[in-house]
Amino acid sequence: MVSHLPAFNLVYHPIEHTITLFSALLDEITRHNDNFYDKRPTVAVPFHSSWQPESEVQTYLLRIQKYCPFSNEALLSLIIYFDRLALNGAQLRINSWNVHRLLIAGLMIATKFHTDIHLPNSRFAKIGGIPVRELNVLEVEFLKLIDFRVNVTLEDMQRYGTMLVQRYSQHTRVIYVYAPCCHHQHGGRTCYAGGRAHGGQQHPSQPVATAKRTKHDPAPSHEIDVTSRMATPPVSDYHETKNKV
Repeated sequence: MVSHLPAFNLVYHPIEHTITLFSALLDEITRHNDNFYDKRPTVAVPFHSSWQPESEVQTYLLRIQKYCPFSNEALLSLIIYFDRLALNGAQLRINSWNVHRLLIAGLMIATKFHTDIHLPNSRFAKIGGIPVRELNVLEVEFLKLIDFRVNVTLEDMQRYGTMLVQRYSQHTRVIYVYAPCCHHQHGGRTCYAGGRAHGGQQHPSQPVATAKRTKHDPAPSHEIDVTSRMATPPVSDYHETKNKV
């Protein structure tokens, strides 16, 4: 049993791990909806692709993060947008045919809301594998589906982030704490904490994990430079994806 389920650290939690948590949740949702509902809409809607994209959700999000960097705030806002979409009675179930288009449109909107200087739609379109004119349409349609409610409170972001971490902890027995980093082995348990596990002082400067590791449990980052999240590679460093969505 997990004895302690910590809160999500909005500032220091590695964005790559937040993507992993969110991707696992979306994979469950899409599998469920693919199995129990008709994947293809009877009426053509903007978010439904004419074919099923090959790229996995996590791979797709990591690609976007690499070339169109976004923060924990933007990703958690997207989760809340998805909830608002469902509560507004849009009759749009997230499945493997529409998830990629919902992600690229929703992330672009969330990134614009949370950053003063953001990348143009054309860059998101190229990285997301979709024509820019089509992405412009998806942006407007997404805003309509959530009634243009793009504002998300800090409390809501914190609450949704904590739910993601706790869900992950319950499934994998990984407990996240925040402490100065070190790397030791304790009786078969991999510990990345310099805090309570070692009798040290707990400090909220480093997100770390203390638990039995599995092959599906990536090691957390030890050194985090918050400013590096928004470092954008030059245009020459990326190529347009071949997997159109």
